[in-house]
Amino acid sequence: FGKSVSVSGDIALMGAEGEDEGGSSAGAAYLYNVTSSGKSVFVVDTQPSGTVVSIDCCTKKVRTKAEIQDLYRSVSLDSMLGSQVYEFNATVTSGKVAYFCFNSSSLGERKAGDVNLFKLFTDKASKKFTYSQDKVPSKEGYFWITDEANSGQYMDPNMILTGAQTYTINYSVKDNGDYDANAILGKITDPVVPGTSSSGDGGCVLSPNGNGSMELAGLFIVALLAALLRIPALRKKFSFI
Repeated sequence: FGKSVSVSGDIALMGAEGEDEGGSSAGAAYLYNVTSSGKSVFVVDTQPSGTVVSIDCCTKKVRTKAEIQDLYRSVSLDSMLGSQVYEFNATVTSGKVAYFCFNSSSLGERKAGDVNLFKLFTDKASKKFTYSQDKVPSKEGYFWITDEANSGQYMDPNMILTGAQTYTINYSVKDNGDYDANAILGKITDPVVPGTSSSGDGGCVLSPNGNGSMELAGLFIVALLAALLRIPALRKKFSFI
C-alpha cells in the first residue's frame, strides 16, 4: 500500500514504499509513535489580573474525526483542521480565568472567524469556544488567533488566514468553570481540537456564558418592535386603500 498512512491515537502505521534491491521490504509495514516530543500547549505570556498559572504536563495526540466523536460526547465537528487533539493539565490560581495557547499550521485559507475550537468532554456535551473581539477576554469560553510571525498580531475574525502558515490559537478557561474538565480547585484539564462546524454558526454570536434562551427571546422582541414601528409608516403610504 505504498506511502499510505493510518493513524490511531499516538501510533502511525506506514507501508513500505516499494521493494529494495533484495526484495526484503515487500509488503512491510512500519509503526511510528507520533506523539509530540516537545511542548505542545503553552500559557499565554499576558494573563488576567491575579492569575498565576503553569503547565504541569501536555501532549498532542493524533485522532481521526470518528475517534473524537466516539471518545467524546456531542461534538458538532464537521471537519478537523489538522489531525491532533491538544491536551494539558495545569495548576492555576483557584477560581481564576487563565489563557492557554498552541500553534497550528493546519488552519487553511479561510476567515479567522470560520475556525472553530472545541472543548472535549467525556461526561457531558462538548462545547465550542466563541471568537473573542480582542486578546484579553475577561471570561472563559473565548478563543482568538494571533500571528506570531507578525509580532503576535490579533487576527480579526474577518481577516483571511494564509494556508500552511503557522498561527497561534489562544483560549480562555476558568478554574472549575464550564470549560474545565477537572473538578479539583486550582487544577485545569483541557483537551481541545480545532475544526470547522456549520452548527449554530453565522449571524449573531451568543455569549458562551449567557442564557441562550433569554438572548434569543431578546432578539425576538427587538425584531417584533421593529415590525410594529413600521406599521404607521405603511398605513400612511397606503392611506388611499
